[in-house]
Parts: sequence; C-alpha cells; structure tokens
Amino acid sequence: MPPANHAVHVARCLKAEFFGQLLPRIGPYTQRGHAERAVDHLDAQPQDTVPEAVAKTVPFDVSDHAAYRDPYATEAVALLAAAVGREGAAGPP
Repeated sequence: MPPANHAVHVARCLKAEFFGQLLPRIGPYTQRGHAERAVDHLDAQPQDTVPEAVAKTVPFDVSDHAAYRDPYATEAVALLAAAVGREGAAGPP
C-alpha cells in the first residue's frame, strides 16, 4: 500500500482570506482524490450546519499523526459539527 500523503484540515474563518482557528484534522488518505472528495463533501454542507468552516486538502503531517482523526472511522460532518458546538446538527458519528 502506498504511503498516506494527504489530509484535510478544517478551519473556522472570520474573513474569507483568513484560514483561522484550526478545527478537526482528518487523515491520512492514500489518494489525493479521496481527500478532495472529503473537502467537497464538507464544503457542500449548509452554512447553518457548519458555520464559517473552510476545508482544504493539505499534505499529511506524519510527525503530528496523533492530531488527526481516521477518515474511515468517523463521519467528518458530525465531527465538525461537534467541534464547533453544534450538537444535533448532524447525524451520529
């Protein structure tokens, strides 16, 4: 299996150009396309579910692997909703 090189970082932004408070880190993904699909899925959520959240694909930081959530063991939208304090905004994890 190839090394896991891709991840998704989600941040809460106050301005469009500012990638602010870092929320969940999701990864690793072995394929960039999988990470990009996760970003698309998160970006497609209504703003009342995940307000001011911006997701982007980034290189996986293996030295900080403990800070990442397994993308296959967690539901990204539920994880993000819980991180911003929106209990019940998404389905169960």
